[in-house]
This record gives sequence, C-alpha cells and structure tokens, in this order.
Amino acid sequence: MRKSLYKIMIGVVMLSGVFYSCEGTKLELLDNPNSITPDQADENYVLNGIQVSFGQMIAEQDLTMAATMRYDYMFGTYNGVFNTINAQGTNANWQDIYIDNFQNVRIIESISQTKDIPLHLGIAHVLEAYTLMTAVDLWGDVPYSEANMADDLGSGGFNPNPDDDEDLYDNVILLLDQAITELNTVNSTTPNVNDIYYDGTTTPWIKLANTIKLQAYLNLRLTRDVATDVNTILADPNNYISSAADDFVLQFSTQNANPDSRHPRFSNSYINGPGGYLANWFLNKMLNDSNGGSVDPRIRYYFYRQSGQHPNAAEAPCLGNPNYDFCYVGAFFRGRDHGDNLGIPNDATSRTVWGLYPIGGRFDDNSFEEVEPILGAQGAGITPILTHSFVQFMLAELSLTESIMGGDAMYLENAMRASFNKVRNFRPDLVPNGFEMSNVAIDGYVTNVMNSYNAGTPEEKLQLIADEFFIAAFGNATHSYNLYRRTGFPNLQNPVFDSGPFPRLLTYPSNTVNGNSNINQRVVIEQVFWDNNPAGFIE
Repeated sequence: MRKSLYKIMIGVVMLSGVFYSCEGTKLELLDNPNSITPDQADENYVLNGIQVSFGQMIAEQDLTMAATMRYDYMFGTYNGVFNTINAQGTNANWQDIYIDNFQNVRIIESISQTKDIPLHLGIAHVLEAYTLMTAVDLWGDVPYSEANMADDLGSGGFNPNPDDDEDLYDNVILLLDQAITELNTVNSTTPNVNDIYYDGTTTPWIKLANTIKLQAYLNLRLTRDVATDVNTILADPNNYISSAADDFVLQFSTQNANPDSRHPRFSNSYINGPGGYLANWFLNKMLNDSNGGSVDPRIRYYFYRQSGQHPNAAEAPCLGNPNYDFCYVGAFFRGRDHGDNLGIPNDATSRTVWGLYPIGGRFDDNSFEEVEPILGAQGAGITPILTHSFVQFMLAELSLTESIMGGDAMYLENAMRASFNKVRNFRPDLVPNGFEMSNVAIDGYVTNVMNSYNAGTPEEKLQLIADEFFIAAFGNATHSYNLYRRTGFPNLQNPVFDSGPFPRLLTYPSNTVNGNSNINQRVVIEQVFWDNNPAGFIE
C-alpha cells in the first residue's frame, strides 16, 4: 500500500533549507555550524526529501503547463505576467530540480561511499534521471555536469555551464541503466527504505526505469532509430509498466495541517474559491467534440459544475463576440476561451472546477452546489506521473511510426480502456448510484474511436492517438506539451487575441539568468533537440 504524502512531510520540511544548491547563494563558501553535513545526514530522510520533492515537481509542472496546453484557461499572452511559464513563474520549478533533487541525490551518493545502500541509491538515480529528462524537455540545454559542484569547483561552481541537451538525454539512459544495476544488487541484508511510491520493492522501480527509457525513446524517435532499443524492453512485459498495479503516481492526503498535503489543485479550487478557469476548448472537447461520438464518460469525474444556470451577459461578456470560438460550451460547463484577456466577472461561485479525478475534488452528480473543502475526496487526489494508460498510448504512437512489436490499434484500445478504468476505479465510493461510468458507455466510446482509427490515414491515426492521450493525461500537462511538439496534435484552439508565439521551449527562470553569468535568456521559439519539426509546425 502506498504511503500518504503527509506521513513523511514533516521530516522533509525539517530537511528543507539544510541542503541547498550552488544555483542559489554563495553562503555555501562559509562553514555553518548549524548545518547538517552529508556525513551527518540520514539517508532515509534525504531519500524521502527526494521522493516528495520529485512528486511536487511533477505536480507543479502540471500547474505550469496546463494553461499553455488548454486544460486551464490562459489569460493574455504566453509569456505575460499572468502566465505561469514566464521567467518569474518557473523559479520554483528550477529550485525543485536543482536544490530538492540533484543536490540531495549528491548527498545520497556521498552517504553510499561509507554505507551499502543500493536501494536508496537506485531509487534516487531513477528519480534523478526522470528529473533531468523533464528539465531538458522544458528548457533544452541546462546545467548538469557542473551543477551542485561548489564543493569541487569552488567559486566556479556558482556559474555552471549548460550542457548540450542531446548529450543530457544520452546521460538519462546511462543513469537509468546504472540505477537498474544498483537495484539488481539489493538483497536480504540491504537496509529498507521509507518508499512512498512502491513500498521499497525493487521490481516496480526497475519497471519504472525501463518505462522512463520508453518515454525518452518516444521523443527520440524524431531524431534516431529507436526500434531496437524499444523492442529490447518490450520483449518481456515484466520489464516495464504493463498493468495498473505498477502505476507511478503521487498520492496526496486530506491533511491540512502545516504542511498542507492536499492536492495543490484542490487547494486552488475548493478552499479559497476557484483561482482560475478551465479552458473552454477542453470542456468542449469532452462535451461536444468527443471522438467517441457522444459525451466523454469521464466528464463528470474530471469536472464539477457549481451552477445549474446558463451564464448571463454580465457573467460571460464574450457572448455574441465573433472572435470567440466558444465563450460558453453549454450544459452549464463554464470556462473561458484561450487567451481571453477581458475582465474577470464576479462568477467564482458559478465557474466549473476540477472534479473528483485526479485532484480529489467532488464528483458531478447534478447537485450544482458551491465548492467547499469538506467535499468529495477532500484533496486526497493523485498526480499521475507514468501510468499503464500513458505507456500504452506511447506504444501506440511508436508502433504507428516505428517498427516495434505489437500492433498500434491494440495499444490504442488498451490505452483507452486503461484510462477509463483508472478514472472509474478512483474513489468509486464517492460516485452516487446511477452516475457511475458504465461498461456500455466505455464500450461505445472505444468502438467509435477504433472504427475511425481503422478507417483512417496514417496522419488521421496519429491524430486520434494524440487526441486520446491528451484527454487521458489530464493532471499531467507535461506529457501533453511533449506530445503536441512531437506530433502537432491535438488541433488546439488558437488564442482569441494575439498571445505571441507558442513556446517551443520555456524561458530560463529569472533567478537563474540573473545569478548565473553563463546562462543567457532565450526566445521561446527555440526548440529542444528532439523537436526537429519545422518552425511554425504548431500554432
């Protein structure tokens, strides 16, 4: 059984500020008598810190990318002051990577010089590899080989040079191979770990390491032949995440004590009232434009409607404006169009908010009541990081575009069914009788998609895979960001007002640009190495 996030948060908070990075301050040049040094650190607390900060990083990246990817509504321009992907908005994401992950992994490595802790080390390296890959996907060239090296490089370590992004991807694969080797040396005498993901069992961690490789190969398929590497992993289903039992998710709890361990999106929507809007494009996709030919059966799990009234002109000033594709999508689902920069009406108690899955909110049973913190799963949601559904979608795309074992249609159907089951099996006790997702609804949806898929051209098939992956990835917009840059799908709504160029990469965080003389700010039309699609390929 996976442990609640709250159970280890207190220990992690005690560690925060103890281990910090050369990305931050030159105070590291001084010996602080109150600081814990690596030789004094407890490997269990340090690993807990890595695990929690990693999950929080993925959750925060979803918050960062969701408006760009049309899950949440985006106000104004992509890099405007109100958007989370601007240089100020990503400072915390960068800290998660360099201070809370890379620095603490170095601590684990230091401890391992005097203690035989291959389980701690293997887990830390799996999470480090995923963190590094995520950083490259978002920013391209980033510091790594010289990062967190102030002890070794002296003052030069405060300005680490960025490494080539393609070299870093190769390093991710090597790091995962190293982690697998370490995990395979675990035996009965190996010290146990307090593992919030897989309870200290090595097999799922090895599966996860290989699955992260599959995710890397999926992006790399645009630049090199990956079929042999993928087929090596697929030769044995026990090598990778091939069932929901091995899903890699961060589980939040209902605890609101300091620290608050509820899902951050629950906090944003249910505690102080909705802090934003859902995107009309995504609401419309599930309500009126479903590939399944009817309303998407996941819609009541994904969204909760606070109002059973249609909006009036004061609540939706865009009504009748020809610039808007939607303004209001119907059936009391209230969001906003992408890039809408008109004023915000007094509609907090009538907006549609995130629902039961994945954030632990409330299931939509037509109650149309204002949200409160005591409703639904009370914040005990999940961040889906790598699930069986996601993996099957990745394999569908690889099978369609590369020569890998298994059929693309089979993978696509498996992926959709895994997504429906993941959503349906999340807190079924909170779904009133008569509202649960039925097998008939699921079968009808899947049949319609597969009929379209089997009759489609290769491009139409790729679009269907991307559309369905996008919907299933609700709660992890980073997957969708990679998907969009890789395939050009789904066909997202254009901004209703000029929002500037779509960011093929994020700008570097302002604190890093200001504090590191070896990093110069970029323009957002630059592309990560694996995105070799032409300029203007998307939006």
